[in-house]
Amino acid sequence: MSMRGTVAAATLISVLAHAPAVLAAACDETTQPGRFVVKGDEVQDTKTGLTWQRCSIGQKVQGDTCSGPVQTMNWDQAKKAAKGGWRLPTLEELTGITLQPCGMSAETKKVFSDFDPLTPWYWTGTTTENNLAWIVGFNNGSTFNGYRTAPNAVRLVKGGK
Repeated sequence: MSMRGTVAAATLISVLAHAPAVLAAACDETTQPGRFVVKGDEVQDTKTGLTWQRCSIGQKVQGDTCSGPVQTMNWDQAKKAAKGGWRLPTLEELTGITLQPCGMSAETKKVFSDFDPLTPWYWTGTTTENNLAWIVGFNNGSTFNGYRTAPNAVRLVKGGK
């Protein structure tokens, strides 16, 4: 191997060796303290002015947590579930409570305690084509254009600044 190849390989190994520490530091970031204010089954976001449902659809607030199974539904069912001023969040709104590549911060997980790692995808109201809508992964903050017929979790929102 040439000297240049050796240096390149050593640099790559060094970057890869430090990547977990850099990623862990980014994932340890907490949400701005006091950003989320819990009021019963609602959560006020002081940064955006949005009001979030504290629990995913299918769950109920019990004490400081949400209990029961997270209900999954297709996009049309999710749109119909939004009543009384509630709506599906936009892609921008829903990604605003997650961190890539971490998912939800420790602070956010305290507020939205119902996160189910087996049902990480949540619908948004943002669409691109007739049969696709954006979904957000709460496990890692990723986004994906999902088929509207697929079952995903739902967290509704209302208001905004």
